[in-house]
Amino acid sequence: MMFKHYRRVAGILEYREAWDTDDGIIEHWGVCGTVGETRQHVLVDRSDRARFFADLMTRAKKDGYRPIPEDQHQGM
Repeated sequence: MMFKHYRRVAGILEYREAWDTDDGIIEHWGVCGTVGETRQHVLVDRSDRARFFADLMTRAKKDGYRPIPEDQHQGM
C-alpha cells in the first residue's frame, strides 16, 4: 500500500504520502523540495493497517490533496 498526493497552497506545492512497512505505516508530509516530517504508526494487525491507511487517504483528500499522474511529475 502506498499513496502520494499533492496540493498547492498560496503557490507552494505540498505533498502528503504514506506507505506500508513491516511494522506498520509511515506517514510523510511537507513542502516539495524539503525533507518534510515523518510519523511512524506501529500497527501489527493487517486489518487495522488497511483501515488506518484508508483513513489517512480520506483525510488527505479532505485536506485538498490529490494524486498527480506520473507523466505530469517534474524533477526538482
